[in-house]
Amino acid sequence: MTDKDFPVSVPQEVVGGFGRSKLEVTNCVRDAPLTQLLRFDQLSEAQAAAILGLARRLLFELIGCYDVPVVWMTVE
Repeated sequence: MTDKDFPVSVPQEVVGGFGRSKLEVTNCVRDAPLTQLLRFDQLSEAQAAAILGLARRLLFELIGCYDVPVVWMTVE
């Protein structure tokens, strides 16, 4: 898989709101779209873990921070 770079301007107030280093803000900006794809079932946990280079356990911790459910249950 090849990476695509997208220049994104982030207001200083947003960056300051993270209260973190530039690398951590960059990771948050990278992680957020992946968590949304997981939320809308457009990406599997295994795919997201591979893209981020994380073990699935660490992925579950990450997506928990974004309130993305790990288990999907239906009424049935």
